Amino acid sequence: MLLFYMSAFAAFIFVMLFGQSNHFREGIVGKAYVFLTERIPEGAHKAFVWVCGQKVVDGIDRGYGWLMTSRHPLLQIFYLTLVTGGIGIFLNIAWDKIPNGSLGQIHRYLIPIVITSTYACFYIACASDPGTLTRKNVDKALKMWENDEIIFWNRLCSTCLFDKLTSAIQTLSCMQGVRGEIHHCAWINNCVGHNNYRYFLLFLVSAIVLTSYGTYLCFKLLQEEMARQRIMELWVVEMAPDGSRTKAPIGTQRAWVYLIQKEILLSALGIFAAFAGLVVLAFFSYQMSLVLRGVTTNESFKWEDVHYAIQKGQIKALPRYIWEKNQGIQGSGESASKSAPIKSGKEGGVTKRRRKGGKQAQDSDGGIQDPAAKGGEGGRTDGEDKVPITPDTRLKNFYNHGWWSNLKEVIFPEPL
Repeated sequence: MLLFYMSAFAAFIFVMLFGQSNHFREGIVGKAYVFLTERIPEGAHKAFVWVCGQKVVDGIDRGYGWLMTSRHPLLQIFYLTLVTGGIGIFLNIAWDKIPNGSLGQIHRYLIPIVITSTYACFYIACASDPGTLTRKNVDKALKMWENDEIIFWNRLCSTCLFDKLTSAIQTLSCMQGVRGEIHHCAWINNCVGHNNYRYFLLFLVSAIVLTSYGTYLCFKLLQEEMARQRIMELWVVEMAPDGSRTKAPIGTQRAWVYLIQKEILLSALGIFAAFAGLVVLAFFSYQMSLVLRGVTTNESFKWEDVHYAIQKGQIKALPRYIWEKNQGIQGSGESASKSAPIKSGKEGGVTKRRRKGGKQAQDSDGGIQDPAAKGGEGGRTDGEDKVPITPDTRLKNFYNHGWWSNLKEVIFPEPL
């Protein structure tokens, strides 16, 4: 039964992380994601309207909108409550049991270090500047990062009222432009961007270390308790179908079930830490995969939309100067200031479906548009030289400089 619950939990996490992916969106994983994020909320909304009335539901919607789009410390408080509560429970029931036959004296020093570093990393991630764009630094930023004219192009930011920078987006929670915006993280009540991505990753690492170390300590303490109580030497009486009774050794599985029931608080703490650690580890692994590939979360969504539109035949050609720039061919001969967004003829329906579920980024791109579409933008006409695009065409990520350089750019970001 435990294996079933663990498998179901892992499947849920997989669907929520990869259900929007270009590889899965048309299959059962994508359909499960739509069911969980759209169909269930829509059904629940209708049920609430029927039971509670429209006015009550409108109030709930306003509260939900505030929770999802406003900057508030509720999840920060929740995180600190979880961490502090778990640490308090552990110290109360386990501190006096260390050292023992399974845990040495060194853990008396390691435990305070891990606890202190967890709080320190959390504070740094919360207080760090993500790379907010202002009129003082936007000119320097524009020189540091060039638009690739496929997923980013030159235009005026409707909120900040100055030139919009590569991978800089407005978050509804903070209403500020952030260079290299990854997302707005409600857990730290802060945007994650160019300047503080390293601190956000450090925050994730500290959470992984805390939960992994806590799981290890709980397991070793339970193991020590099993040896102290000599549980493996116990015998159990089994009732046979004919009514006779037989004695048998308790066995490993029954021994652990018995011990967990006796040490319920320590066992629950260890199991919770293990599950929480796996979730954070999965998210950290995803973030690191983005770092090594030289993309942000926002950029990965845009690239998936571009590739999806190409596969569906919505993008059939690119202006030659954009193609040559993407492929690193010198002498494209056209200014980036004339560039226009790439959008699909269907007004970005693919992007709309993904972002409907609550993506907390206000971006004015509006989806993907075929650059060969009649009229275009930026003064282009149907007569300009274009390169045909097929599903086999490989577009390059303009900002991928190799995994080592990408990692260094995150760990040692160039100051604005």
